[in-house]
Amino acid sequence: MTTISQKNLLKLALEAKEKEQTEQAISLLEEAIMLGPDTTIALNLSQLYQEVGLFYNAYELLKNQDNYLTEPIFTEYLHVLKALNLRIEFLQLKELLQGAARNQLEKIEVKATDDPLSVMKLKKIQVDNYWKILTLDLPQFELFVQEKLASTETDLALHISLIEECVKLQLTTPLNTLVLDKLVQFVPKEVGLFQTNNFVTEVNNFGFELVEKAKSPSLSPLFFAMTRIILGSLYPIIDQYLDDPKSFAQEIFDYITGQTNVEHSELITKILQKNQQ
Repeated sequence: MTTISQKNLLKLALEAKEKEQTEQAISLLEEAIMLGPDTTIALNLSQLYQEVGLFYNAYELLKNQDNYLTEPIFTEYLHVLKALNLRIEFLQLKELLQGAARNQLEKIEVKATDDPLSVMKLKKIQVDNYWKILTLDLPQFELFVQEKLASTETDLALHISLIEECVKLQLTTPLNTLVLDKLVQFVPKEVGLFQTNNFVTEVNNFGFELVEKAKSPSLSPLFFAMTRIILGSLYPIIDQYLDDPKSFAQEIFDYITGQTNVEHSELITKILQKNQQ
């Protein structure tokens, strides 16, 4: 629901837009969207971003809307995908969507970048350039992902993200990735997303209960950070190392409270040391 403050800011932004004061209009709409999600504000801000060539800003804005896969945000989102050549994300949507939304996808084509070499040569993938790897065509993307997953220089966040991109594509091609410095093979279509992995979810749930029971809310950020580091380092073959989420949640809790002599202490220590390098 649009608040009074948002309505006032939207009114001022539209007036600024009429006067061709684009920067002022963008600033007002950015302030308005920070007050809470709003479809009208998001659409107006996205269109202004695109007018001044800030297509990535528009993409990021729309993806942060809970309703970006429904109209009227969806059409705007597809327009931005096409403008940015986000071919991989387009292919992921084809695997995800059904019905009317899928029919809408069939009416457009999102092409890959015409400069794949510059993307393939990227040495450091960060938040501000990650989207570029989604502009590759599928064969190039698979090569890029395989190279990064087999590299000791790939950090944990990128390791998780690249595997999840392949899962969303429902790839059936076996890929190799490093887990504890060993190359292991997996088939993306047979692997779930890390964020929805049952073991990860259960460990987090049991961890929340342990923190609540101990009445130590300050331990919560540390517990969940350690869970992500440890289980993310074992992804996508967590089940080959661990099988009891409740017991492992207790181990992590004991570890962060100074009781480091737990069943998987060697595994935990090895992963933590590796991620501190």
